[in-house]
Amino acid sequence: MKKMITLMICTLLLLAATSAQALVVSNSSTYLNEITPSGDAFGPEVFAGLGTFSRSYSAAGSYNILAFIDNDLDVELTGFYPETAGTQGSFDDRFSYQVGDPFDIAGNFLAGSLDNSVTSGGDVAVAMGWRFDLLAGQTAQVSFSASDVLPLGPGYIWHHDAVLLEPDFQQFELLPDSVIYYVSSLRIEDAGTNPVPEPSTFILFGSAFSIFAIYARKRKNT
Repeated sequence: MKKMITLMICTLLLLAATSAQALVVSNSSTYLNEITPSGDAFGPEVFAGLGTFSRSYSAAGSYNILAFIDNDLDVELTGFYPETAGTQGSFDDRFSYQVGDPFDIAGNFLAGSLDNSVTSGGDVAVAMGWRFDLLAGQTAQVSFSASDVLPLGPGYIWHHDAVLLEPDFQQFELLPDSVIYYVSSLRIEDAGTNPVPEPSTFILFGSAFSIFAIYARKRKNT
């Protein structure tokens, strides 16, 4: 009886320590795929996992701007999986997303065609994108954000860490404080006194293949 009580106390202390620990977000990789009237650009984005990165555009024409973010939550504590995800609220018709295993969603991200699907329970990455048109004289700013603070906006993607449950490890339990949220915004404005120039196109030969190589190695190590 004493051993059982001791075991229960230790378990409760471990759970309390886990819930009290600050969420650690590590970014495996972040990529941008920019399909613009000035040409296409694909490459990695320097991103710490939480925060915001943006791009501005000014050339008239059609755009398809996508971001791929692979964040891992408390990986030292729980590993790369299980993770779960979902969406909340409504989204602009010009916005699309795809959430799931990084390797599985990479193809659609590279093709510039996200299918608004969510698949979770393993390792989770998030892809988001905007399709829009600019008229002559207009500028656009596209922003992508990840935060551990619940968004106030109309629609967002949530990404939750979990732990596998004994004895068969076929079910998992969500960790209450291990959750982050993804949002994105598009702002289009008429020309002002200081129009924002479109960033120069960058080309990284072999980058489209490197994203698959990264996740092939990641799968091998899990």
